[in-house]
Amino acid sequence: MALFDIRRFKGDDIDEIPEDQPNIILQKLKENVRKRKSEKLNKLIVKDGLAIEVNGKVLKKVKRKKDLDHTQESHVKSKKHKKYKEIVEKESKSPIPDVDDTINLKTISKKKKKKLKESGHVDSSKSVIKNKNVNITNDKSKKGESVELCEVDDHFSATNEDCSIKEVNNDEPSEYERENVSKTVIKEGPHTVGNFTVLGDYKVKKQVKVKHILPDWLEEPGIISNSLTQTPVEQFVGLLDETLINKLQENNITHFFPVQTQILPLLLNQITDNNCYGKDGYQPSDICVSAPTGSGKTLAFALPVIQTLLNRVVCRVRALIVLPVRDLALQVYKVFQTYCKGTGLRVILLAGQTSLAEEQESLVIERLNGCCSLADIVVATPGRLVDHINKTAGFDLSHLRFLVIDEADRMMEDIKQDWLTQVENSVLKLHGSGWNLVDRRPPIPLTVHNCSTIRIAFQKLLFSATLSQDPEKLQQLNLFQPQLFTTILESKSKATENLNGTENTESQEERGDFVGKYTTPASLQERHIECQAFQKPLMVLHCIHNLNYRQILCFTNSVESTHRLFLLIKLCGGIKVREFSSALTGTVRQKILNDFASGDINMTICSDAMARGMDINNVEYVILYDRPSHIQTYIHRVGRTARAGKPGTAVTILEQREVCTYKTMLKEAGKERFKKLKIKPNKLISLKPMYDEALEKLPAIIKAEKQGKKEDY
Repeated sequence: MALFDIRRFKGDDIDEIPEDQPNIILQKLKENVRKRKSEKLNKLIVKDGLAIEVNGKVLKKVKRKKDLDHTQESHVKSKKHKKYKEIVEKESKSPIPDVDDTINLKTISKKKKKKLKESGHVDSSKSVIKNKNVNITNDKSKKGESVELCEVDDHFSATNEDCSIKEVNNDEPSEYERENVSKTVIKEGPHTVGNFTVLGDYKVKKQVKVKHILPDWLEEPGIISNSLTQTPVEQFVGLLDETLINKLQENNITHFFPVQTQILPLLLNQITDNNCYGKDGYQPSDICVSAPTGSGKTLAFALPVIQTLLNRVVCRVRALIVLPVRDLALQVYKVFQTYCKGTGLRVILLAGQTSLAEEQESLVIERLNGCCSLADIVVATPGRLVDHINKTAGFDLSHLRFLVIDEADRMMEDIKQDWLTQVENSVLKLHGSGWNLVDRRPPIPLTVHNCSTIRIAFQKLLFSATLSQDPEKLQQLNLFQPQLFTTILESKSKATENLNGTENTESQEERGDFVGKYTTPASLQERHIECQAFQKPLMVLHCIHNLNYRQILCFTNSVESTHRLFLLIKLCGGIKVREFSSALTGTVRQKILNDFASGDINMTICSDAMARGMDINNVEYVILYDRPSHIQTYIHRVGRTARAGKPGTAVTILEQREVCTYKTMLKEAGKERFKKLKIKPNKLISLKPMYDEALEKLPAIIKAEKQGKKEDY
């Protein structure tokens, strides 16, 4: 009966049973029993009662990294499955099922279990799934955990104590995944996977800083120290004319600053007995100087120009100083007047302060033998200079020896009416005829024929606190064998050596790294305040009333902002304040500067009309009410204080969204430390009533001004 049942179970429909058929069936059953026993020895029963068999090899759960030899990862329900699927398939040489194919024995129904058993995917022990195309996740995968598996030797057996489970967070790849991903080659760019085109990813590469290839004179400039070391004037005795030394002593100048110490000997050594020629008859090199504001650049070119012209016989225009704005031209004009007094040299200002006819009368006089010059040194703005070149008869630049361009970066960006070309066309040409022929053409190769004509030297001197390093911009100045002198910040290594009291002779500044870096005076302290936009006037009032700031220059970005802030501060009271902008006449602006220098005015609110080059005495604090958009503007604004070695403080008021841009901008000037001025909220409470009252009155005053009325406020 049993044999019959077995035969029917096996599906044997043969009517006649052979004699040896029962023995064959028993032998097969015994073999099946032996196989099951041998399989039980190879199967590993872990805590959860789950193990996976792939390609006849059993995988177990481990936690030691060194046991991960040839690992078949269990499926993890995350976005990273697709990424690692290809890697696992490549190593195991067997496909990995998708998310829908994953099976959990504890969650599937009994019917599905029965079907799996009948198909041979699940062993009767209910602990092993033998089909290599089936992947299992245990209950822990629901909680965001997965299990690492590794290959087990066929003859290896272990108990539950020998095995442990390593839980891995699905949000982050495991150590094994990181190692395998790093070892595999990531396909960069678009590539095809099956029938789909994957855009792909790119390896993150470290950005290599591009080093500018500059001309030699920009790569290897002369170095001007940024320290406050001063050189006594007595060391220039014999090099500097005695008349000028006496003038310096009369103006209480006993020491020279680093930029003056560097530039004065260079220019004074080029002076010959005949001021028309360069040293040894050669054309002198053009000089470019980039140094902080208030470092003494004006005196660095004024003294050599005056000493070169001291021995002149005939009065001709031999020095031309061009500046971008009228106020700065007036300031330089006064410096030349101070040191030319008693020397016989004549200085003329062409800046539009008087009418064109009055300037023509002071510049040229008409005589029987023609027009004669009444000026040796001309200080001019570009627009007015072009007017006189085209409209003033007898204005002759054929004997020009020096062309000084102050605030050179501004002059390069804003060349009005092509003034430089017109000046060069008036200078660099043949003048006279016969024996009086003077060759002022641009320098050419030296030959015997060229030596037969007289060549007068023509030298350009460029000065700025923010001189550009762009060769394209410098090219338009047509410089002849230029030499650059620039200021650098103290390196970190040098600062450390100074603190330790040691010196390292091998440490040098890398050439080219500091070119174009903008520097500020060494005695300047820089701070910034962070606040909201509506609190900015309160920050100014806090500096005035709580911090007791006096002798303040406050910069805004427009004339309208200047006037509005001026009215608001004046309504609050407690300080003498005036506004300074291009909307005022030259006479009014000069009076404001004089009152501020004498202390009659404690605060001046101004636009960028006062930002460049203006040497204003008695400035202790600079407040930047509006953040400047360019680093050059910032350098010139804060440079109104801490001049000539005096201490000074600059405070920039910033909105929260402007802080990042501000710090990025200052990094261009080599600044890495940013000091924040912290203000406690209770300090502003006492100022709020005063501020609110002034804010209520302000619209009525502005409306009355627009209607042409003035109110007493």
